[in-house]
Parts: sequence; structure tokens; C-alpha cells
Amino acid sequence: MDAREAEVVADAFDVLSDPLRVRILTTLWEEDRRGPTSYSELQSAVGVRDSGRFNYHLSKLTDRYLRKVDDGYRLSPTGLQVVDLVESGAFGEAPDVDDIETDTPCPACGRNLVARYDDAEHVVDCPDCGLAVSWLTFPPAGVEQRRDDPEALLEAFSVRSRRMAAMGSHGVCPFCGREMDATLVADEDAPLPYMVRKHCDGCHGTMRSSPGAHLHDHPAVVAFLWDQGDRLDDRPLWEWPFVLGEGCSVVSEEPLRVRQTIERDGERLELDVDADAEVAATRRVRE
Repeated sequence: MDAREAEVVADAFDVLSDPLRVRILTTLWEEDRRGPTSYSELQSAVGVRDSGRFNYHLSKLTDRYLRKVDDGYRLSPTGLQVVDLVESGAFGEAPDVDDIETDTPCPACGRNLVARYDDAEHVVDCPDCGLAVSWLTFPPAGVEQRRDDPEALLEAFSVRSRRMAAMGSHGVCPFCGREMDATLVADEDAPLPYMVRKHCDGCHGTMRSSPGAHLHDHPAVVAFLWDQGDRLDDRPLWEWPFVLGEGCSVVSEEPLRVRQTIERDGERLELDVDADAEVAATRRVRE
């Protein structure tokens, strides 16, 4: 980010530096479900009697965070994103929740994986060897709502991890929306010898996954599981053995190419993955 871009961002945050302006945005969101909100309705809902003060702060938000329309005011797309961030709980303290032990064994050492939430991050990892199979941010508000229901919380973690993994696998950065490039890499020091590294040149977001996780929603995989009576979203990603690295073997070192195999009920699906993490070939084999 250059100096000019940084100045624009800093100015955008400065506009939101007054608590009354944040209240105007969140109140407008609550009122907006009935359509545009008139000036007087918005002022009354916010609870500010001084029209001069209210008008001053409203004018600071207009155009960038809200729009003046014929019937009153509406949030702009940017204003809506601000409210979403506020309502996510991102600016408050992350709730403390107990760790949740899963029934999934660690692919490296066999110890059951544990799901935990720390500093607004959801992690599923092994408490013994430290292998992390899922690691992403999760809005504090969603955790707070489910803190007394571990099963619902684990399901929410599962859904978010699956959606973010799918975005990265399809070349869309889940952090900023820009293009994300994928590369198949070999790493002898990593828990899994072959990984898919995804990187965004815009926000520099990086994701690493097993080849199986990278291919989890490929049409061939979805169809194969469906034919076997399974649905991908019937269980968390980290409960599928192929996502945790099972069935991945090297086809060639130069150029690097691996084969991901998924076996179910006497039939197996083979997917060859090239150096660009693209599926080069698929085949089904019945034993």
C-alpha cells in the first residue's frame, strides 16, 4: 500500500472515530429493514435532540457510508460492511470457550484432534504433536451465541472452514476477494510431504492445505462420494481421511505431480495433480 492509499484508509477510519457516527450507522441498519429512514425518524431512533449536532455527524457519513435518497437515508455498501464488522464482535473481546475434543485421530500421531478458540481464531489441531488441520478466524459474536452448545459451535467452525477452503481452491482469496494462485510444493520438514500453497499477491494472504483438502469439492470427488452414499458436508472437512493426507502419493518429482486416491466400498477415485495444483487426470477403478 502506497502513501496515498494509506491516507485514504486513515481518513475513512477517522470519519468513524466518533461514537455517535457509529450509532447512526447501526441504527440505520436496524431501521433499514423497513426501507429508507427519514431524517426525523433516524434522529429520533438515535436519540439525539440537538438537530445541529445530529446533522453535522450525519453529513460526515453521507456519500461514503450512507446514501441520501428520496425517502430518507440508506446504508451504502461500504456502510453495510462496516456494520457487518461491528456486529461480528471484531472490536470487542473474544469470548473464552472450552476446548472441544473431536473423535478424529491426528494423521501424524493418532491422538484425537482438539478444536479450540483463541484470540478470535478457530484452530483444530493435535495437542500432542501440534499438527494443525484447520486454522482460520471466526467472528466472536458467532462464538458467543454458541458458547454453551459445543456441537453447534463445532458445526459452525466446520461450515466456515469448508467455505473458506473452497474459495481458496477456486482461486478467490477469502480475505480480500482478489485472485489467489495455487502451487503444489514438496516439504520434507512438514507433517505432510506434499502441500498446496495458495497465495494472494494483493493482501498477501496465504493458505496451506493437503492436496485432498484442495480438491475436496472438485466435481469428481463430490460425484464419487455421492455415488457411495456420502455427502461432503455431512461431516467436517477434518474428518475425511483424504483431507488429512491419506492416499496421497508422488507420481513424478520433476515436474512435481502427485496422485490423490480416495477409496470407498471396493472402488477408488484417482486424481492426478500437477505443479500448478490443477487436476490433470481423473479415473475410477473398481477392485
